[in-house]
Amino acid sequence: MNYHQARQIDPKADRPDAGKWRYTNMNDGRVWPEGYCAQGCPGHDTPEEAEAHQREYELDHARFEGLSEPWGDCEVPGCTSGRTPHFARVGPGIPTHVQLCAEHLNRDGLALAFTEVGQVISS
Repeated sequence: MNYHQARQIDPKADRPDAGKWRYTNMNDGRVWPEGYCAQGCPGHDTPEEAEAHQREYELDHARFEGLSEPWGDCEVPGCTSGRTPHFARVGPGIPTHVQLCAEHLNRDGLALAFTEVGQVISS
């Protein structure tokens, strides 16, 4: 199993980022940073900041797709477009599907509907 979430670096570690937070993946007891936290990130002061950093990564790397038939309503709050075949896949492991209308089928539209990262468990 893979456990994706913000984790704190041991505050007693003898390293400059001791006590900082990063968004990470843990599998079989091994932990490594992922997303933008794996790309030279100095760490974050809170788990919420690490999750926000991962959210930016997920928004930047979302896959926008569609089906031949509409199957759900746009998930952007206040959107009244009705049923749509379009969606975005976001997140590590088994991706989250976020239903989006044609107008919101872009990073900015996705950012309105995909507001939190949190913990993800995948196989």
